[in-house]
Amino acid sequence: MDTAVKAAFITKFPAFAQGLPDGGVLNVCIVGQDDFGAAIERAAATRVVVRRLPAVTPASGCHVAYVTGSARQSVREALAAVAGHPVLTITDAGAGGTRGMIHFVVAGERVRFHVDTIQAERSRLQLSSKLLALALSVRR
Repeated sequence: MDTAVKAAFITKFPAFAQGLPDGGVLNVCIVGQDDFGAAIERAAATRVVVRRLPAVTPASGCHVAYVTGSARQSVREALAAVAGHPVLTITDAGAGGTRGMIHFVVAGERVRFHVDTIQAERSRLQLSSKLLALALSVRR
């Protein structure tokens, strides 16, 4: 169940981030371990392409990167690779404590998230106040 909820969030978050491409195809990259299976494709809109990568670089073409780390690239390395580029980074407490712009946690048996607006601004993204209102915490 958590994976379906996270998949839905991942595909909906871009609507709340200014600075990502408008219109056209949105590339959502799963960087590292993929626990979603087909759940993320089912949650994705028609203009969303899901790609699975062992590592990410600015040239990967990702607009959103859900980063869990891999043997080729740790979470910290992946976040550093796209820092300063307009890539919405999402991490998961289940993959460690390193946080992206949005960081999933399970609280009270519900999927929740923390938001880091400082990281977003460094990557030229602005996160909507509607998204911030839903967050457990907001780093400003």
